[in-house]
Amino acid sequence: VFVVELLLRLMVFRLQFFTDRWNIMDMMIVISGFVAVVLKLQTVASETGGAAAGNQRDQAVRSLQLVRAARLLRLVRMVRLSSQFRALWVIVQGLVSCMPAVFWTLVMLTSLCYFFAIIAMEVLAVDEETAAQQWSPTHTVAARFSSLGSSMVTLCTFFELSELADHGYIFME
Repeated sequence: VFVVELLLRLMVFRLQFFTDRWNIMDMMIVISGFVAVVLKLQTVASETGGAAAGNQRDQAVRSLQLVRAARLLRLVRMVRLSSQFRALWVIVQGLVSCMPAVFWTLVMLTSLCYFFAIIAMEVLAVDEETAAQQWSPTHTVAARFSSLGSSMVTLCTFFELSELADHGYIFME
């Protein structure tokens, strides 16, 4: 599909095709696809060889990984195309502009989770009756709140209400 599109643009624009940087990037992406196929075929063909072929194969695999990473530039191409659709571009700009607010919300929620994880660890260190209760069939409350990391993970699952129905009723009895 990309090859056909590239060939059609080359036929229409001729030498003017090479004046646009986006066209050159598209051409490099298509060429990298061909290089990836050639390297893949070379790797498959060299798998039947000995130690020398193994070194060649390792080199080809590294080159193939680099080409695959270069093929991620297709995502840049999609962003370029999305700028041509006004409504979609407004949505993308809105998502990008709200990222600082999302980041600071994440920082605030992580801080709250950290704070309450410390409080939960301190309370459970003193209250042995609650710590001995069963949290799940394989863990007690003390096991779920034994370290700061496990406390934060437990509280995060509690915040998102994913385990509330399963485990929250223990504390209500």
